[in-house]
Amino acid sequence: MGCILVKNHLVSTVKINTYKAPCINLKCLEKIKTSDSNLSNYVSLSFLGVGGYGEVLEAFHVPSKTYRALKIISKINFKHKEHNFCQVQRESLILSKLSHKNIIGYFETLEDDLKFYIITELCLGGSLAEKLRKSKKFSEAFTIEIMKQVLDAVEYLHSQKIIHRDIKLENILLKDSSSNSIKLIDFGCSEYIKPGESLSSCMGSLFYLAPEVIKGNSTEKTDVWSCGILALIMLTGTLPYLGKNLTEIKEEIRCLSNNDVNQRILNISFEAQNFIRQMLEVDQSKRVTAGNARKHAWLNNTC
Repeated sequence: MGCILVKNHLVSTVKINTYKAPCINLKCLEKIKTSDSNLSNYVSLSFLGVGGYGEVLEAFHVPSKTYRALKIISKINFKHKEHNFCQVQRESLILSKLSHKNIIGYFETLEDDLKFYIITELCLGGSLAEKLRKSKKFSEAFTIEIMKQVLDAVEYLHSQKIIHRDIKLENILLKDSSSNSIKLIDFGCSEYIKPGESLSSCMGSLFYLAPEVIKGNSTEKTDVWSCGILALIMLTGTLPYLGKNLTEIKEEIRCLSNNDVNQRILNISFEAQNFIRQMLEVDQSKRVTAGNARKHAWLNNTC
């Protein structure tokens, strides 16, 4: 989620009615939202950032006297009303089922005539993307601290039969400015996936896409690849591809070899190289799982 500066504004105080979801295999939002909740319970305080479907605000929840984040999704951004309902409903349902210290906490989802509001835990430490822009690259010690938490979260997601599909620097927030505790956010691309199942849709952010995503054969190992790209970028401060446009970069990813990966990680420690190589194994059947990546010696060396 890239950040831009805009003028603060108030959230609408129109009362909300839960919508009637289309006939799909998910629960209605009325079973997810908090009883008797409405937008008049929230007061907007400041702008936090903007993403692909809308903006995120810091807001004060009056009944609980707590601060929360409002992800605002405009209904105008969706071409088809049914797809609109399905995507927001899926993201809200997935978030409502998750409970992990490194995954953003969920409160409720509301809507008015023009927008959906997904309301989550507030993090004020900024994203890893923002931090990297200031630092240029991260130390191995800091990267280890972050990757432990990311892989803990991803291993948990996979145990719940959920694939995130958009793990990147922008979707990892620091809980506050005084610690390195992180929260994985943005489950708009997430999906339930059965053991042995693959997904054909191409979802995610370009530089983090695994070769199999472009080929239409995604599994939970796709998240592991994204984690490998994440570690590579944090340690080197550079993007892993040289293409000048979307088409060239997609072709690089599609044709990437293990030797190509090796060339991009020559200037980091041997153990860090080995860690990244296991996650960026081109053959996903040979790629390490999130759980096994979390057990790698590089992450657990106490010396």
